[in-house]
This record gives sequence, C-alpha cells and structure tokens, in this order.
Amino acid sequence: MKKLLLVFILAILFLFACKSDVSIEANSLTGQWDLISAKRNGNTTSTLDKAFFSFTDGSLSHNINGEVVTSKYEKKSNKLIIYEDDILTEIELLSLVKDTLEISTKIQNFKFDFRLKKKNE
Repeated sequence: MKKLLLVFILAILFLFACKSDVSIEANSLTGQWDLISAKRNGNTTSTLDKAFFSFTDGSLSHNINGEVVTSKYEKKSNKLIIYEDDILTEIELLSLVKDTLEISTKIQNFKFDFRLKKKNE
C-alpha cells in the first residue's frame, strides 16, 4: 500500500514538473484581438479597457499606450519579439484556446497579463 501511494505521489510530482512550451503558430494570431481583461502586477486593472492587438503577416498594431502603434515582430518559441522605435519588447504567448488569447509582457517595469478575444471579421 505504501509503495502504491509513493508511486502515485511521484507521478503527480512528475506531471507538475513537466512544463510544456506553448505552441502557437504565428498565422493563428492573424486578425484583431480585443481586450477582455488585464492585470497589472497581478491586480485587475480597467485602465486599458479599449485596448486591442492586431496581427498581420509580421506586423503588430496596438493601442496600449493610447495611440495606435504599428511595429514589426518576430516569433521565437513562445515569445513575440517586437521591434518598436529602437525598443525591444517581448510578449509571452501563454495560451490560445479557440478565440481567446492570453499573453504577458512588461510595460514600464510592470508585469501585465492580457486576456484577449478575437474579433469576428
């Protein structure tokens, strides 16, 4: 009985220790994504309620800072590397389930987590 319990505990620990990388194809990002919710340093914020991200082939437009900005991006593993006015920004792709995208990034030393819904075209 103790051996069975030990095997069960080890199996659970193994499952939690194996972290799989998010595999989101760049072409599945194409389109406009509207903000559903945002967290700044883990706390819900409503200051970005009208925010959006729009992906085209190698280009990203967003209005996070209030005005629409368009930049080039490159996808590397589960990250998007954004080239914006000589500033390098990384966006981590957390998950994509149907029409809901979750991403994370740092803006002015604050960690932001965004939940986005794909706009119907």
